[in-house]
Amino acid sequence: MPRNPAPREGTLDKAARELVLARDSIGCAAGMGRCQVCRKIMPHTELEASHHVGRRKRSVRWDADNISCKCHSCHRQMDLNPLEHAEWVKEWLGEERYDALKSKSNQLQKLTGKGKWELLAELRAEKRRICAANDLTA
Repeated sequence: MPRNPAPREGTLDKAARELVLARDSIGCAAGMGRCQVCRKIMPHTELEASHHVGRRKRSVRWDADNISCKCHSCHRQMDLNPLEHAEWVKEWLGEERYDALKSKSNQLQKLTGKGKWELLAELRAEKRRICAANDLTA
């Protein structure tokens, strides 16, 4: 058995969620964030990490451009209306980043143990960078 098994997908999911909460937050330490659709401010515990391209696509599953914070109501509304959701994502990201996300989502990706550790480190470092840039604690 390896000394340091690769992080599980759930660990990467949690790190990606924390990164997106920091990005979409009104303060990392405040525990409050904003739904990116309706713009309501609410506790982090009430926000959901919504994937634009399904989580099955490993190439973008943990990409911050593929995830936004949404309240339950907006998340459900977008899931039930994929064309509206696609238009919203295109407007939210901008045409160039939207096209890059779509292109990246069509690539195959299989992460090795080392790749998972590197991704986890990148997600955590980006969260720290966002919080530090806003003079907030990580």
